[in-house]
Amino acid sequence: MTNLLALSAGTELAGDFKIKRVIGAGGFGITYLAEELALARQVTIKEYFPSDFAARKGGNDAGPRSKDCASDYKWGLDRFIEEAQTLARFNHPNIVRVYRYFRANSTGYMVLHFEEGANFKAWLKALGRAPRQAELDLIVEPLLDALDVIHKGDFLHRDIAPDNIIVRKDKTPVLIDFGSARGDIASHSRTVSALVKPGYSPYEQYASTSRQQGPWTDIYALGATFYQAITGKRPPDAPSRMVHDDYVVAKNAALGSYRAGFLAAIDQALQLDVTARPQSIAEWRRALLAPEPKPVAKTSRARIGDVLGLNKAEPKPEIKAAAMAVLPVPPDAPQPKGQLLDFIDGLKDSKAGPANKIAAKAEATPVAKGTQRASVADGVGGQVAKGSAAQAGGPNLQVDGPNQMPHGLGYGPAPVGALTQRLQEVKVAPVVSVSPVLPKVAVVAVEKVAAQAPSPAIAEKAAPPRANAVVVVPRPVERRDPYRPKRRWFFLRQPWRSFIFKAAVAVAVASALVAYQDRLPQLATQGVQRVSSQSLPVARGDNAAPRVEVMPLVLPSGQPLTGHVGAVSFVQFAAQGRRIVSTGADATIRVWDSASAQAVKTLRSTDGVATSLAVYENLALTGHGDGTMVLWDLEAGQRLGSVKRSTDAITGVAFGADGEKLIAGSSDGKITLWYRQSNAAPQIVVDAHEASILSLQRVAGRSAIVSIGADRVVRMSKTETLSSVRSYRGAQAALTALDVSGDGRSIMGASGDGLIRLWSSSSSRLIKSFKAHDGAIAAVGFAPNGAVVVSAGVGGDVKVWDGKRGKLLASFVAGHGQLRAVGFAQDGRRIVTAGDDGNVRLWDSAQIRITRD
Repeated sequence: MTNLLALSAGTELAGDFKIKRVIGAGGFGITYLAEELALARQVTIKEYFPSDFAARKGGNDAGPRSKDCASDYKWGLDRFIEEAQTLARFNHPNIVRVYRYFRANSTGYMVLHFEEGANFKAWLKALGRAPRQAELDLIVEPLLDALDVIHKGDFLHRDIAPDNIIVRKDKTPVLIDFGSARGDIASHSRTVSALVKPGYSPYEQYASTSRQQGPWTDIYALGATFYQAITGKRPPDAPSRMVHDDYVVAKNAALGSYRAGFLAAIDQALQLDVTARPQSIAEWRRALLAPEPKPVAKTSRARIGDVLGLNKAEPKPEIKAAAMAVLPVPPDAPQPKGQLLDFIDGLKDSKAGPANKIAAKAEATPVAKGTQRASVADGVGGQVAKGSAAQAGGPNLQVDGPNQMPHGLGYGPAPVGALTQRLQEVKVAPVVSVSPVLPKVAVVAVEKVAAQAPSPAIAEKAAPPRANAVVVVPRPVERRDPYRPKRRWFFLRQPWRSFIFKAAVAVAVASALVAYQDRLPQLATQGVQRVSSQSLPVARGDNAAPRVEVMPLVLPSGQPLTGHVGAVSFVQFAAQGRRIVSTGADATIRVWDSASAQAVKTLRSTDGVATSLAVYENLALTGHGDGTMVLWDLEAGQRLGSVKRSTDAITGVAFGADGEKLIAGSSDGKITLWYRQSNAAPQIVVDAHEASILSLQRVAGRSAIVSIGADRVVRMSKTETLSSVRSYRGAQAALTALDVSGDGRSIMGASGDGLIRLWSSSSSRLIKSFKAHDGAIAAVGFAPNGAVVVSAGVGGDVKVWDGKRGKLLASFVAGHGQLRAVGFAQDGRRIVTAGDDGNVRLWDSAQIRITRD
């Protein structure tokens, strides 16, 4: 790379470094590959050299261009050295290492470790496919660690993008080229372009101050970098999104398969509202790297609980105890001493007679002193305290006395065959009859166990039950009659009361709609009069618009013209008001007959959704997000051709006065001119704005165009040469909409703070500025007379104004949800609106109420 202002190869700095070649150059410095002579190693050297106010003073010395910018030069040099000092404190494997910094040649230098590898953009291109989730995780996690260290050091990167991340040969990433000093210098010198990188910089970085910036600013930029990786394209730039948010969520735009949480975390990082983004790296890391949840398999005990109905709600103690008595726990499960064998003995004793006899015996037989009771229900959990009392209501089994040492679990190995012999001696009796509160599903389980009992021959050999083995029968649960409320009339009961209330509300709403359907849209204010279109104020003398035939509406005022799928972004009248042209999120261009309200043509774009629209007679021009501009024949319904300068999105298009010149504004701040009959390279390309262009309009009768940019400047340029004629400044918030009057004498700009400004096109004079909406304005338009203007708020309200006085004439709600487009027809009577509901609506001004003067 060559740079006329760069130091030549072989130049020595501080006696320790020799310049080898230029690596890169930006608005605030030049980067060199150099050799450190003493250590014979390659290093990277950054030279402070702000091109806006620096120059070579002969030889290698640098300095301010003039005395006027001397203070800016010195102030920026001090910030450059401070940044070097700050970066030198960081010692992290994923942050570029600063070895040294020094002053020489009346400027400053920073010596950094030379990172061998490709930047992230080149690495993605070399893959030839979308990166896999595992490959991204190897890059994401180290970058999060690095940023966390930077933010905890009270510092911001402020310039994260694919070209500022190096992927080493071992596939580990490293952050380079910090932009904090550049941001401070740009704020100090009002050079907004140095603060931003379209697509990667959040909206708060377009401001002239850094008050709203924080960790969330870097999170937005890194999220945009990951979005580029998984979709193959960067997100729309932030100022354009503030006007028309065409952001496609990562889930729908991704070219590969990724974790749902990973994609959602990228979407969250790219929120325009700073409060909606993660506020720290730690918060974002949890969502970005969270693994996919795995389904939890139920254990065997959980499945038993499902069968018995115990997992859904905690049962009563007596139900739980009886249910657990039915299903013994596995022999290999840990148990209190002797519990399993005593449980088997209890089952043998249950053969002694019916439940009433067992209960009688239990009441007659006292419990021996020192004996131990074990609750079967508690035994399932594996823990029963010695000498504890039996649970009330549960079937308790008395175990052998303390002098008897039972065989089994927890007390060494049992004699061979002892447990098997005991099991063979048992024939399970249907103990369900003992507990009247046992669930029905437990009865089924008991029947299955009984069906697998040993044969009668084996049962006859069974030993008689032990004398001290007692089964306690639980008392039947007392059942109470349910509460019965007092009788009421059937229509006063809860279900009927709800139904009657809803029916009454529905009748009231329907009555209101019927009563007011002929009065919408109308003003919210009082003191109004109904007027015809001739009552609209008109300019006198030269400002009077030519007489145009008024075309009555076939459909009722406000009736939608349906056909688009998704939001309608742009709509314009064509062919002297006989046609309406609209574009939407469905990547179609629809042509409507304004008299019959019928669709005439539908043109489908293969270049994606249109990001801008201009109409000239029967021709249309659309811009697209991939940098393509397409020319259409609306009458024939054909695509005539396309041109493309770069991959930067086309954000504004316009025809020249004769329709032969095609003009495009793009997200890199450039305006480009082509001739219609030539498909060669563009004729002229100029840097018009310091940030993204948002809209472009032709100025009738002046051979000029007007553009607005994210730098909050309105700029008029000559059509022939694209040279600047004049600029209009003063906007305190982002500009969002633009229009030029039909006679070319007035320019109207709207902004995010709800203000409308009118300027004279023949001078820089501000004609009028007034507050039109409480929130941002989505679109504006002039009436043919140039005196009346219409504005659309993003909230859906449309207002008609006397532009010269800033007086509200009419107001109504268009019913689109969020509005995106508005305009007057050539007859001065009809207003067209479009928005997120996918419909185009025509309104007759004769049916709109207008305030008195």
